[in-house]
Amino acid sequence: LLLVRYGAMAAIMMVVPAAAYITHGLPSRNRGATQAEMTRQPSAYDWCMLANEGTAHPLLSSPCVPLGGGPMVALIGDSHAGYVADALRAIASNSGYKLVELEKTSCPALVGVSRYSLAQPSKASMCNQFNRERIDFLKRDPNIRVVVAVAFWDQPFEHVGGGEGYRTDGMTSKSVTEEQSWGSLQHGLDAFVSSLEQSGKVVYLVQD
Repeated sequence: LLLVRYGAMAAIMMVVPAAAYITHGLPSRNRGATQAEMTRQPSAYDWCMLANEGTAHPLLSSPCVPLGGGPMVALIGDSHAGYVADALRAIASNSGYKLVELEKTSCPALVGVSRYSLAQPSKASMCNQFNRERIDFLKRDPNIRVVVAVAFWDQPFEHVGGGEGYRTDGMTSKSVTEEQSWGSLQHGLDAFVSSLEQSGKVVYLVQD
């Protein structure tokens, strides 16, 4: 599987290695948080999860980007990122980190590639713009040391015959084969991880 190459795991397990980096080991006070069911209660942070039709621009202000500087962890991805937000925020806070949240429904974090739906083609260009802005922001901020990208990466493959998939920028065909879609996803993940690692970030990919 493609995501195995990146060490991606189920969301509830993936918080553990990210937490280990943040805490330089896992103090006992954090173990309960990593094993807890990751459900999200309504809060001010819900503003950080932007609806797909809403905007092509991430919210780069409080509460999505904490005030005051200091070391930070960034949680980005589609709507599935919200399920790990509370647990990851608690882990980060206990270790002196703040949590940045830049999430958008149906918009996984990729570079040069977008999730495409034949039924709603405008979503792809909106997601592309959103990704450019949020990734550029992460690269510019030296306080962001760890990036956790969460998505239901393989969901489009459940509907390949229905006109969904991943498309590399510049593709003009209205339909995408499953093989083309896998190739585009690999390209987008390679470019995403490489871009952030070159900026000194530690990157974790999470398959929900």
